[in-house]
Amino acid sequence: MKNVQRGFTLVEVLVALFIMATMAAMAWQGVDAIARSRSTAKASVDRTLRVGTVLAQWQADLRALHAVPLVSGQPAVFAALNVPSLMLADQIARLVRTNDDGVQVVVWSVRNGRLLRWASPPTRGVAELQEHWQRSQRLLGNETQQMLMLEGIASWQAYCHDGSPNLSNCQSTQDGLPLAVRLVLQFAGETQGTLTRDTALPPLP
Repeated sequence: MKNVQRGFTLVEVLVALFIMATMAAMAWQGVDAIARSRSTAKASVDRTLRVGTVLAQWQADLRALHAVPLVSGQPAVFAALNVPSLMLADQIARLVRTNDDGVQVVVWSVRNGRLLRWASPPTRGVAELQEHWQRSQRLLGNETQQMLMLEGIASWQAYCHDGSPNLSNCQSTQDGLPLAVRLVLQFAGETQGTLTRDTALPPLP
């Protein structure tokens, strides 16, 4: 008797190829899901670190407020100048802080969902400081000195604590400096949520 070697039929080959293609597609979907999950997790970690860095800068600015004399019945101002140490209103924060080279004006603002920070050059001159303060009130958001801190901001609000049971909205008519400032950030888009950060201000001499 002759030995007849039987091979695979065309149908069997096609079935095998279909099974292998299905398994490969399932495996690819699994790998793709893992890659997407890893990318999402990395983006979330990066944003969390970014938010932490931004809040640290915000608190550093507040804690470095320049000690200025008080004028009775008015906000804390430099003598004979309309330059408040801290003005928080309408989603804009303006403050005067110290650094190694003198004092500078810093502005935090939200424009078109973007949290921006602007800082003037440091100065030791009264006239230059007043000029920087006036310039800070004319910012448009497209200046080269404006630094993008965060994107996807729905709203930005600051509240003041002056020792009373309730928080105020930190209007510019406040008398003197608050004891603490509460920052409330509301995020838009995929990172919807609210972040609250309280900062105690150091006592000014």
